Amino acid sequence: MINNDDMGDSANAELIRELLNVIAEIKFLVAHKVRAPIASASGLVVLLSAESTTNEDKERILGYLLSTIDEMDMNTRQIMIALVQIERTFDDTSCDDKEGGLATGCAEI
Repeated sequence: MINNDDMGDSANAELIRELLNVIAEIKFLVAHKVRAPIASASGLVVLLSAESTTNEDKERILGYLLSTIDEMDMNTRQIMIALVQIERTFDDTSCDDKEGGLATGCAEI
């Protein structure tokens, strides 16, 4: 026979599984999607500052650097989406403020 406590335990276990899945997604995003562009940007800055780099190469490197920054922006947005999912899992009203709008960090990402 299943009582209310068993049903609560089951719901809590499901909530924990969902949170662990979101945390795993965030870990992947940080490990692969954020760190890789940072490493690329670091390498591009080294090339940009090298004395042997021509002006033409510097322009090309700056283009790559801007693309890398765009990639980092997109990836940080994905992390914010995952974090908002965690927040909403705990509290469905976490993104509502007193005036009925969106709370800080919950605006369209």
